[in-house]
Amino acid sequence: MPALLHNAVDEAEHGEVVYLFRGDRRVAAIVPEQVAAAGAAAIEALEDAEDIAAVKAARAEGGERIPWEQVKAELRELDAQGR
Repeated sequence: MPALLHNAVDEAEHGEVVYLFRGDRRVAAIVPEQVAAAGAAAIEALEDAEDIAAVKAARAEGGERIPWEQVKAELRELDAQGR
């Protein structure tokens, strides 16, 4: 591992965020694992919130409710037909 990368990894391991630049512009960062895990959890929570909002919007539209077993059966049929 090149020395600069090794040093950046060491700094991240000790809690520092190390930014990578292209010219004067920050383009990436090496972050401690805890920061990456927290970011991933935050993204997942946002995606869950978006999914919940979509379900609520779909329910508000009304329309026919289709039982899950019927949906699975129709998906299996489409898969069998190669669609």
